[in-house]
Amino acid sequence: MYIEIHMQFMKFLQRLLKFYALASLIAVDLYATNATCCYTLLSTLKHTAGGDLKHFLKT
Repeated sequence: MYIEIHMQFMKFLQRLLKFYALASLIAVDLYATNATCCYTLLSTLKHTAGGDLKHFLKT
């Protein structure tokens, strides 16, 4: 009886760990995607602002 309970508990822990690992991967992926989007946006704004500034300085 105790062995069955122990085995069920171990299976539950294993499922919980798998779920936690999957959730962590999804969270890291979302964070990386958002960071990339923010970097791309800032990069674009910087280049656009720099281009506008150069254009105004030339005229």
